[in-house]
Amino acid sequence: MSSLTYNIPAAMVGSFRGQKLIVRAKDPSELVQNLLLSDIKDVAFVQLTDLNAGTEPLVGWGEGVPVDLVLDEPSANFASLYSYSALQHKHPVRVTVPVRPGFSKAVRLALALKFAVKLDIGQPDALLIAELTSLLDLYLHRTTTEQPIEFFHCIFLSFYRDELASLWQIQEEDPDLYCFVADDGEKVSSRRMGTTTVDAGLAAKGNAECGWCEFFDRCRGFFKLPDPDYDCGGIKSLFTTLRNEAKGIQADLIRYENSRHGERV
Repeated sequence: MSSLTYNIPAAMVGSFRGQKLIVRAKDPSELVQNLLLSDIKDVAFVQLTDLNAGTEPLVGWGEGVPVDLVLDEPSANFASLYSYSALQHKHPVRVTVPVRPGFSKAVRLALALKFAVKLDIGQPDALLIAELTSLLDLYLHRTTTEQPIEFFHCIFLSFYRDELASLWQIQEEDPDLYCFVADDGEKVSSRRMGTTTVDAGLAAKGNAECGWCEFFDRCRGFFKLPDPDYDCGGIKSLFTTLRNEAKGIQADLIRYENSRHGERV
């Protein structure tokens, strides 16, 4: 078996049987028709790319298989998430939300419905950074937020645990781990890079801003695509907040443990 996880349309399952898969479909009936029960062990999750198709085919199918709901226009069709709330009785559910104007409405509704969230982020402008900042505050400080928001969650944990993390991997765009297969069968090393072969730091090579960036060991140039001149100032502010919050909790725990030790002494 290849080390790659292939993101494929449901109609191509037969050609990739035995590989690690992410299987996408517009209509959930395509998943039921194309995936055998023996295939499910190799499926990381299934993706629904059209949320107007309904959930009925999945109600009694593939219990435990994670489902990723991909919103196309988050500010316009976020209300369609309500119809998927029943899926949680059988499946872990995540919502992939493109970072576009008004996207935070979809994120807030997804969290209220107890869905995990993945932000499909590109090169956000100042207005989108403001929305992201508001959501980051929600993730960090609202006790009612029970589900993770990615990429916030994994980057926060990486700072808290003093472990490196790869934004390419978190966003499922690392070409060493993922291969996107288009509907016409063309294999794309990374949706951000198209058909260009890419390594984790390719976008940052020769880029002065990346050369001195304190967060390069986690970003690896992720935000330098497609425009290598993109100003990462807003992104750095998000990373700074994540790091400071994580280190603050670390310090609080150390003080707590020291105080307990002092009491015992």
